[in-house]
Amino acid sequence: MAILEKNRDEALFWAYELYYSGFEELTCSYLYAIYKQSFYRYNPKLDKYMHYWSNQGLTNPFYVSAMVANLTSKARKFDIQYVLENSMPKELTKEEAEDVKETKLIISLKEYQWKPYETLDHSQETHWKILPKVTKYSTRKNLYLLIHCNHYDLDLKQLQELHDYHWLYYASFSPLWANRIANHHGTIDHNTFEVEFDDEDDQQNFYGLYGYEPDEQSRETRSTFCHLTKEKQLTRAEIAQHFGVKTKKITRKKKHVSSSETA
Repeated sequence: MAILEKNRDEALFWAYELYYSGFEELTCSYLYAIYKQSFYRYNPKLDKYMHYWSNQGLTNPFYVSAMVANLTSKARKFDIQYVLENSMPKELTKEEAEDVKETKLIISLKEYQWKPYETLDHSQETHWKILPKVTKYSTRKNLYLLIHCNHYDLDLKQLQELHDYHWLYYASFSPLWANRIANHHGTIDHNTFEVEFDDEDDQQNFYGLYGYEPDEQSRETRSTFCHLTKEKQLTRAEIAQHFGVKTKKITRKKKHVSSSETA
């Protein structure tokens, strides 16, 4: 959503959150997919750049910034059909394409513009003071129904307990946290949703670096990652309106029921 809203800073934040969590390939392929789904129709000449950047980004984080910067450029038009209908937009006809003037602008960010999104050096920080520094943007909690989040049906109490007391278990599904746990001789228990360490020293060393203590954070910090209230979910019509797109009301035809079916 940050990309479509042309919010470069927020889009960079989330792209690098995913990238530096150990999901380099997923980040690059996801950004390229967003381009194909929503931007390709009006920006076909950008394809060769996006394809190159998505491959180079597997080993060089700079190219992630290139993908994000160009997608969030206000000069790049986009289509939200995929967001609303989960179907790829049709390519423009020859006549339509002639009316579209694709920008020739290619943006390349300076190192100081994307370096701040690198993972914080935990050895230089007090573990329980880290969350306020790294939770710059809140998750979009009003989009969970639209993107079919599995936890949407859980009540607030359940969600808050998972955030506060089982956060490390769920964090362990990322390569970054799995490595952190393994480096301190931790074992992930999928039955209890806990992480156990071989001895007390390993546990203390781990939490001395990574003990975020989410349940002890201020409400302002907790609101960025935790479900403190049940937010109203945006509908497709509201999203369309947000981007200034008109939608047609779909009327479902009533099924004709024959007398034999009612007998």
